[in-house]
Amino acid sequence: MKQADFRTASAHPHKGSHEHCYYTLGSSEAQKKSSSVSALEHLFTPQRMLEDSVDAATMRQRKNFENHLRKFFVETNSRRHALKNYSTFKEDSQVKTTWIAHPWSVNRLRWDLIMVLVCTLSMILVPIMVAFLEYFDWWDECLAFNLTSDVISAADIIFNLRTGFVDRSGVSYKVNLSSEAIRSHYLKGWFAADFISTFPFDYTLPKIIQVFCFEDFELSTRMQMLGKFFGLLRLLRVCRLVRYMTKLQRSFSSSTHWVFLRTLNMVSLMVLTAHWNGCLHFLVSSCLGFPDRGWIARTGIKDSSWMVQYSWSLFNSLSQTLCIGYGRMAPETLVDMWFTLWGMLSGSVGFCLIIAHIAAVWQQMDAPRKLHRQKMAELEDYMSYKAFDAKLRSKIRDYFEQRYHGRVFDEERILACMSEPLRELVMRHNCQTMISSLPFLSSAEPPFLNELVTHLKFELYQPDDIIVSHGTVGEKMFFIQSGEVTILNHDGAVLASLHEGQYFGELSLLVRCERNATVRAATHCSCFTLDVNDFRQVLVHFPHIEVSIRTLSRDIHAMCDRMSQDGPTSLISAVSMMTGTLYDGAEPMAEDVEAPPDFSDCSNAALGASQRQTTTSSYQL
Repeated sequence: MKQADFRTASAHPHKGSHEHCYYTLGSSEAQKKSSSVSALEHLFTPQRMLEDSVDAATMRQRKNFENHLRKFFVETNSRRHALKNYSTFKEDSQVKTTWIAHPWSVNRLRWDLIMVLVCTLSMILVPIMVAFLEYFDWWDECLAFNLTSDVISAADIIFNLRTGFVDRSGVSYKVNLSSEAIRSHYLKGWFAADFISTFPFDYTLPKIIQVFCFEDFELSTRMQMLGKFFGLLRLLRVCRLVRYMTKLQRSFSSSTHWVFLRTLNMVSLMVLTAHWNGCLHFLVSSCLGFPDRGWIARTGIKDSSWMVQYSWSLFNSLSQTLCIGYGRMAPETLVDMWFTLWGMLSGSVGFCLIIAHIAAVWQQMDAPRKLHRQKMAELEDYMSYKAFDAKLRSKIRDYFEQRYHGRVFDEERILACMSEPLRELVMRHNCQTMISSLPFLSSAEPPFLNELVTHLKFELYQPDDIIVSHGTVGEKMFFIQSGEVTILNHDGAVLASLHEGQYFGELSLLVRCERNATVRAATHCSCFTLDVNDFRQVLVHFPHIEVSIRTLSRDIHAMCDRMSQDGPTSLISAVSMMTGTLYDGAEPMAEDVEAPPDFSDCSNAALGASQRQTTTSSYQL
């Protein structure tokens, strides 16, 4: 019996060492023992151990590469959809601790809405309470509102310490959800302003000072007056109001509303400044004991109700802010003069900002109409320079009015800025009416249709414009979006009329031949055209459709050779059958054609046959 020896080795990593197993098949026991001894000697040689270490390193390197390759091409659970505002990924690895809120989560936006309401009430009520209401037994109500708003503001500080922030340090924005980074970012940012506007200094500091200086009545009175000004520190919540209002406006409003929002923000800021000036003016006068030459004593409202006092204070402040006068009377004291000067200065700055804003808005608002007027003015200069007659000028003006309808858009530039999927969706939306009216387009494959619509070009034709001339080589297919066209034979006789939702010139995409009919626009006609070169470029990405098109083209050429013998009717029916097969049974001609049109695209043989036959039952456009 013939003896065969098989020797194999396999390495298995175990605790940093390699175990090698050798298997020897033989007939004699001596051969087995000698083979085992030789194998052990070969196993522990330095060269063999070096080779084993190299092989193990190579295997680990290959395994590591395979893992990285798999992670790169295979989707993992850490990938998420892009966020709405900053197109970032919310990675699971970022969430190191619990109770971290995303800055754009629904609950956080709801809390921001509550804070906007609280801050707005504080901006309005705090100056009124400090300057007026505490004189009219409203102490308990003022205390309740202040403590409630302080508690809510303190809760907002805690929420800010547990809410992620948008990291703008890199090229792309990213939401950082690390608790340490959140704490560092907030403490270095708005924490100081938020804390000062939250802590009740007006209730704590005067009480502390009175404890140490309880015997000094004059100092206690001054601390009580100073406590009123400490209450105005709550007005620093305007920083929160601006932050949260900007965030909410960005979340719930579109770019079309930014003009009105910016104008509303600036007007509101001016009115709020006038409100603060009026309250502060009255507060300073009350702290000075209502001087006899002051405006309060001269107007006789010292003992009036708080509503009367506030109304006259707001009137004086608005008069000075709007620069329409001094108010009820001119200032006579130094304090009144400085407040009047401050009101006029702030009003002038506000007016300058509003005028600059209105000018910028006017420059950017309704840009398409301005571009249309600019284009029409340029067109008028061009026609005057070229000395066009009145009829041609009227036709050119009518073309631009019908094409742009008073608005000019650089559609190519707009579409070029979009991504390819978004551009396909936009073009499909623009051609939706045409697609739904043509069965072979509505039933086509979505990828093929999406790429096809991106190559469609819009063209407008005026009445009596010749769209297709008899005898020319067809290089475009036409889809009628709106309007009506008429089909004329070589003698000028009307054969048919086509309107919205129909098409003609489809055979120019399949075969290169002369057109044997003329197409003329009967009304203003909007069309989408598909060039044969663009159509072939689309077919490159769809080989199965390209094969069908080539087969159909060969069949059409073969039938055109038999055209002189069989007549045009058999050719039309055969082409209709093939195009119907290609486009899922859709008819190449709409059903409501008024008269049988001539064959728009065919070979010279088909042209001669159609000219010899004066009456036909159906035609292919």
